[in-house]
Amino acid sequence: MDVKRGLLRGLGKAGKALIAPIVDEMAENSVIPNSIEAAALLQAAALADRQTVLAVYVDRDGEIIETPTGQLKAHPALVESRQCALALTRILSSVSLVDSSGTARKSARHVRAGLASARVAAIRRGEDG
Repeated sequence: MDVKRGLLRGLGKAGKALIAPIVDEMAENSVIPNSIEAAALLQAAALADRQTVLAVYVDRDGEIIETPTGQLKAHPALVESRQCALALTRILSSVSLVDSSGTARKSARHVRAGLASARVAAIRRGEDG
C-alpha cells in the first residue's frame, strides 16, 4: 500500500482535503513522511475534520449565543475551532515537505525495495515474513 492511501484511510473529507496535497508534494520531492511526520499529518487531518463538525454547530446557533443568565458570549464551538486552527498551524509546521536536514531522505521506492529484499532474505532463511 502506498503512503498516501495509508494516511488517508478512515479520514473525513476535510482531513483528506488537507493532507492529500501535502503528501503529494512530499512524494514529488521523493520524501516519505517519517513516523513523527505521519502522526502529525494524521493529527492535523483529525483537527480539520473536527473543525468541520464544530462549524455545523456554529452555523446552526450563530457565533454569539445567549447563556441561561442572559449574557451574550462566543459560541463554545467557535472558541474550540479557533483552538483547533492554532494547533493545526503548530502541527503542520513540524512536517517537512523537502529534505532540509542535510542528509538524504529515503524515497518511497527505495524503502519498498529494501522491504522486499528483507522479505526475500527471510523466506530464504525459512522464516515467515
